[in-house]
Amino acid sequence: MTKVLSPAAMAAQALACAAVGAAKVLANQSRVIALNRPSGSKLT
Repeated sequence: MTKVLSPAAMAAQALACAAVGAAKVLANQSRVIALNRPSGSKLT
């Protein structure tokens, strides 16, 4: 059995997923900043 969502339902799902990621940007960046420094780039 295949379930098909309407375009409006699919659009709402993408917005909900994007909102979760946006809320975690600062936490994720703070976790990986130490890993990125040895590459030779300067933090600005």
